[in-house]
Amino acid sequence: GVPDVVEHGKSGLLVPMDDAAGLAEALGRLRSDRGFADAIAMTAQAQVLQRYDVGRLLKDLDALYVSLLQRAGVTP
Repeated sequence: GVPDVVEHGKSGLLVPMDDAAGLAEALGRLRSDRGFADAIAMTAQAQVLQRYDVGRLLKDLDALYVSLLQRAGVTP
């Protein structure tokens, strides 16, 4: 879920579901503090690129296929 991807205050702002006032407050903070908003955006982008880029996906898929082949007794 979102809390697994977003770290509150570092790579985004988390607000409880159905908390319209909390959402408005979070959006207001981002709008009024441009430095904070920019820092959050840069951190989020770096984390997403590190965790979810194509190279990472290819390495993970390769490791998965190798482990499945090894379990089946096939040498990759």
